[in-house]
Amino acid sequence: MNLRHLGFLILLTATSFTLATVSPASAATPPYDYSHARVVRLSLVEGDVQVSRPRAQDNDDQGNGETWEQALLNLPIQQGYTLATGNGRAEIEFESGATARLAENSVLQLTELALSNGGRITRMTLTQGTATFYAK
Repeated sequence: MNLRHLGFLILLTATSFTLATVSPASAATPPYDYSHARVVRLSLVEGDVQVSRPRAQDNDDQGNGETWEQALLNLPIQQGYTLATGNGRAEIEFESGATARLAENSVLQLTELALSNGGRITRMTLTQGTATFYAK
């Protein structure tokens, strides 16, 4: 009985060692690769077009963390930006050649521009007005 117990203990130790050497390698590998490194561009600006870039909140800052400025042609657009047209229109061009076109009096938030497992994630919120999207 003692010899049988010793054999079971050796088997249990070997199994534990095998699991211990396999688990850290698989735990170190994330289930997906996620990045916010995407940048797209403003490919058309006609008339009144404004852009808001998010900025870090300071303790002294009483605002909402956004400032508005005149949008310029070929401006790099990143996650968190908001584009607004008054009496004007704008177009955002994505890496694939897909576009998002804003008509007059429209507001588009670029909620998420990310990369995940080699694929692109694009989430936009049209809070006002009209937009046309062309996908490629």
